[in-house]
Amino acid sequence: MTDPSRLSPLGLDPEGLSPDQLAALDALTDEEIQVLARIKRKIDDVAGDVEGHGMEGGGVVW
Repeated sequence: MTDPSRLSPLGLDPEGLSPDQLAALDALTDEEIQVLARIKRKIDDVAGDVEGHGMEGGGVVW
């Protein structure tokens, strides 16, 4: 099971993720989680210009 503390830098709630998404996150190293967190911060910094949109099936488009 994914450690929720690994997801907090990403702003992710494990309750809202599918089992497949949780398994994929579990497979990531701590370094990879940190890279994702840095990318998310960059996207959040320009949220007015770049917005993520959820897609059916769990995808995200920016």
